[in-house]
Formats: sequence, C-alpha cells, structure tokens
Amino acid sequence: AVSRSRSADPAPAGSRPRDLWRHPVAWPLALALLLIGLAWWPGGPLRPLEDALYDLRLRWLAPATADPQVVVIDIDERALAAHGRWPWPRRQLADLLRAAVDQGGARLVGLDLVLAQPDQSSGLAAVDRLAQGPLRGDPGFQALWQTLRPQLDDDRQLGDVLRQHPVVLGFHLSNEAGAAQVGALPAPLLPTSVLGPAAAALPDWAGHGGNLSALQQAARLGGGHLNAVLDADGTVRRLPVLVQYQQGVHPTLALAMARVLLGAPGAPAVLSLQPADGPPQALHLRGPGGRLRVPVDARAQALVPFHTLAAAPLRLSAADLLAGTLPADALRGKAVLVGVSAPGLIDQRRTPMDEAMLGTLVHAELLSGLLQQRVVGVPPLAPVLQATGLLALAGVLGWSLPRLALWQGATLTAGLMAASLLLNLLAWQQLG
Repeated sequence: AVSRSRSADPAPAGSRPRDLWRHPVAWPLALALLLIGLAWWPGGPLRPLEDALYDLRLRWLAPATADPQVVVIDIDERALAAHGRWPWPRRQLADLLRAAVDQGGARLVGLDLVLAQPDQSSGLAAVDRLAQGPLRGDPGFQALWQTLRPQLDDDRQLGDVLRQHPVVLGFHLSNEAGAAQVGALPAPLLPTSVLGPAAAALPDWAGHGGNLSALQQAARLGGGHLNAVLDADGTVRRLPVLVQYQQGVHPTLALAMARVLLGAPGAPAVLSLQPADGPPQALHLRGPGGRLRVPVDARAQALVPFHTLAAAPLRLSAADLLAGTLPADALRGKAVLVGVSAPGLIDQRRTPMDEAMLGTLVHAELLSGLLQQRVVGVPPLAPVLQATGLLALAGVLGWSLPRLALWQGATLTAGLMAASLLLNLLAWQQLG
C-alpha cells in the first residue's frame, strides 16, 4: 500500500527539467546552439572547416573568363637571362616603364616592387669620390664630369620617367620586432582623425619599407602598400584595403590604382567609408570614371575575388615587352602590374586557387574584382541569419524525424540540406 501510494504521487518539481530533454526537439536545438557557439568562437575548432568550405565555394563560383582590363608584366627568368640579374639598374626599369606606356599604351602601371636603396650599378658613386678627392683640382675632369653625371644618375632618370608617366609605387609595412623605417612613403589618403571611431578598427603598423625619397616624390600618383593577410593555415584570402600608419590612412596597391582609374587627371576618385561613425562595412569610390562599392569587414579587409587559374589575369614576360614583341594591343588602355617571379626572388602566396601563386597576381585579382564590382562580403546580419537558420532546421528536423518513416526522414533531411546549400550559393553568386 505504501508503494502504491508513493507511485501515485506527482513527480517532484526538480525532476521536470529532466523531462524536457526527452522532448524530440531538445537535443537537435542543443546541438544547434553548440555549433553556433563553436562557429562564433574566434579561432575555434570549426574555423578550418569554414575556411575549407569557403575555398570550395570560391572555386565552384570563380569566373572562368579572364578580365581584359588587368595585365601582369612578369620579370621572370627569361627576362633576367636577357637583361641581367636582379636587381636591375634603374635605367632598365625606366626603359620598362617607357615601353609599357609609350609603346604599349598602358593606361596605368603599378609596381609590386620596393626601390628602397640608391642604384649603384652605374659606378656613379665611385666617380663622385674621384671628383671630390684625387681629381678635385682638375678643371677639365670637373667640367666633363658635370656634363656626364646626369647621364649616369640612373635614379634621376627613373625619377624623370615616374614624373612623366602614370605609375603607382608599392611599399611594405611591418610589425616585426625592431621594425625599421626605411625610405619614403606617399602622402596618406587622409589623416586617421578624419575617420573618428572607424580608425580604431584599421590595422596599425610599426615600421615601413618605402622607396627612395626622390623616386616617391617623382611618382605623382602616389603609392599603395603590398601587405597581405595570412590566415591561420597560411592562406591569403583577403587583403587589407585600408591601413593606418603614423596617423595617416594608406590604401593597398589595388585600391590606389582603382582610385586613379576612376578619377580624372590629377584628381583620383573620392574615397568614403560606410558607415562613417563605426567599424567599416564598405568603401565607396566616386569619380568621373564611375562609382564602386567594396564590401569589407570591420578591419577594412576585402576578400579577394579570384578567377579560375585558367582565367587569371594575363601574365606577360618583361623580356617580350622590352624586345617589342608583344601583340600591339596587349597593354593598350589596360592597368598593368609589374612583379618579379624569377627563382630565388619570387613572392609566392598560398591562395584558395593555387598552392604557390605569384603575389603580384593576388593584387591583380583584387584590382580586377574592384573594377568589375565582384568583391563579395559578409553582411552584418549574417551571424544572426546563420543562427536563426540553424535553429529553424534543428526545430523542423527534431519535430519531424520521430514522426516519419526512415526513408521519409532521410528524404526530408537531404532536401533541407540541398535547399540550404542552394540558397547559400545563390546568395553568393547573385547578391555578392
């Protein structure tokens, strides 16, 4: 009788929460919440999986048609065999730029190079020492030297070419211990104070490797930084389009070139950030050549919209350019990036498309994406949408699967997974 009376008693209040876990929706929702927490955990265990899925979608949806607006001039092994080892004399670089613009008809040239040290290849410094030392009192030598010196000053000759041709220079930034400040930088786009709270989100740097002051001053179109963002697996998926350094904001090389291409002579396109009072979500360029909107993350980093390898920007040898053997329209009206790929000098980057891509091609891909408005971005509400979608799927499956036959449950699950994947791919391809 005692046993029967106890079994008839209502369950203690403390046992009711355990009954909740017997509900068919409880465990799927708990699993969904766990996945959401892991997905939002910076550097968490799901990060490699998310990166792998991003790379897979990028390869699936990459354009298979090359962009004719952007070309890479490669100082490759053939060019070094024909014109000597690297670094080339500045006179040789001046010839390359003249060939690209004057003979080739390039609209703009960007250098994925840093010219930080004076050129010593002409022997100018040695003869200067003679002129200032043993032959200082020789009037004949001094007169001849003053006449011939400008012809041997290769830096001055390159400066003259930069002054007369549309060229954007490159420079590096560094945060390594003891980072030095070498060479000159171009004038910043704007002071960081203008950005207000948005400036705090931009990457900051401790040192730089710039170009000779005379060369940077001669380059009337300024310059852009050459830094990339390496993810935890060593892959380059994005570039920092804006960074702050010494109280100024500087663009990446591709953005600096896009400003020139969309602007008027002497007046690059106007740059603005959206929103103006917080971490950036997009950059806007406005100029006579058009308007662009570039989605970025909170640190002003843009995902590089790679082509398939077969459709990557056209890559031509500097040897053919200097020999005058390129097709007549190979560079005409195009944006040209100059880089070095010779063995021992190559700047290789692991990307979602290639294990060892020439670094210049990464900048060329971003420039192409900017001009074609193909840069994709993660909307600010994406985390909320992802969490809502995952919880909704968990709820539907948790409620439905116990009520369905095995084959019906499998069909429902496969259908929901396929619909989710299709929606994701359509959002990427159609909405960016």
